[in-house]
Amino acid sequence: ITQQNTKMHKKQNTFMNELKEKYKENLKIETETKLSGEIEGDVIISNSTIFVITGTIIGNLKIEDGSRAIIDSNGILNGNILCYGLCEIYGTVAGNLDGKKESIFIDAGAKIIAP
Repeated sequence: ITQQNTKMHKKQNTFMNELKEKYKENLKIETETKLSGEIEGDVIISNSTIFVITGTIIGNLKIEDGSRAIIDSNGILNGNILCYGLCEIYGTVAGNLDGKKESIFIDAGAKIIAP
């Protein structure tokens, strides 16, 4: 990811990267990041960080211990979730939920489509 592909935002005294483009690769997220674009590939969230999804992921999402994913009401995941950290789902997930299922919050307005 190059600097021109990310934008820094001031948020509660920390900086959050924003991925606004279309990425066709597997990504490892290690700093607070917001996805408003699209990722075509698998995503791993690590390093005790937060990943906010308002865009689309076409691939699997792995949340490592200590990390957190938030799938916003506009967010779409077309793939499976493997959660060992925390996951909040307000948007759409077309895939299976696995891992520490007690650590996955599903909002009443969320849409889960199991294959």
